[in-house]
Amino acid sequence: MAVVIGVDAGGTGMRAVAVDHGSEGEAVLGSADGPAGNALSVPPDQLQARLTACVAACLESAGARPEEVGAVVAGLAGVRAAPHAADTVRAAVAAAGMACPVGVCSDVEVAFAGGSAEPDGVVLIAGTGASAARIRGFTTVATADGAGWLLGDDGSGFWIARQALHAVLASLDGRGPRTELAGALCAELGTRPVTCDVVAAAMAVPPPALARLAPRVLRVAEAGDEVAHDIVQGAVQHLAATATALGPRPDQPLVLAGGLIGAGGPLQSRVTAALSPSGRPVVVAVDTRQGAAVGAARLAAMALAENKFCH
Repeated sequence: MAVVIGVDAGGTGMRAVAVDHGSEGEAVLGSADGPAGNALSVPPDQLQARLTACVAACLESAGARPEEVGAVVAGLAGVRAAPHAADTVRAAVAAAGMACPVGVCSDVEVAFAGGSAEPDGVVLIAGTGASAARIRGFTTVATADGAGWLLGDDGSGFWIARQALHAVLASLDGRGPRTELAGALCAELGTRPVTCDVVAAAMAVPPPALARLAPRVLRVAEAGDEVAHDIVQGAVQHLAATATALGPRPDQPLVLAGGLIGAGGPLQSRVTAALSPSGRPVVVAVDTRQGAAVGAARLAAMALAENKFCH
């Protein structure tokens, strides 16, 4: 077997996939999931432990031995702003018993590789966070947004949740219109629709974890609430603008990935429609759960064949 392992690690979870890149093509042998793996927000020691556990579980799932692994590539959110990330990933792989080459790149690069066989194009990711990248030769050459929950990630799951909570507070104290979001989000947070209680409940949750409120906001919007509808439409517009900022070319793929806009994502059709009038081909990542991890494995196989890695 020519086994390679790909890892996709983001703000709410990580997935590792073991793939056999043999003469008969690509075959997924096993996979494993783990907790959040954002290189910027998860402390290095925790990140290493999580990666080691996830990669080891993936190897066990595949029924493969550590010495059978030819290469590992991990794509991590936040990696560009986390100088420790490469060493952390290499230490994690070594702790799992593997002595193979290790490549470290961004989550956008593995997401693009998971959705496109072409080496050049644009990828837009929207899940807990949101970012876009122009890809050339499966490597990032330009980015848009991805600035994190405090300064950016416009249109992301966190952004939707924050806007909805803002609307709830405005509704409760009279600054904004009444909205069904108040009851829905208070139920989700387990609190009363009272300003101080909502603030306390929201502040008790780690900011990225507030993204779990986004599905509730989407359901309220689908039920006809105008405030929720405007928030969702704003998210679509922000995401389309993020991708458009990179000047997608009509002869290259524009890959959509992540829980919000990848295959089966609740905003996938809306964002596709927002991007399609210009005639750009929009390629939706095949599998929101395994696509990016498989993309990382593809990059590992290519890097192994060409004797080079992301970093």
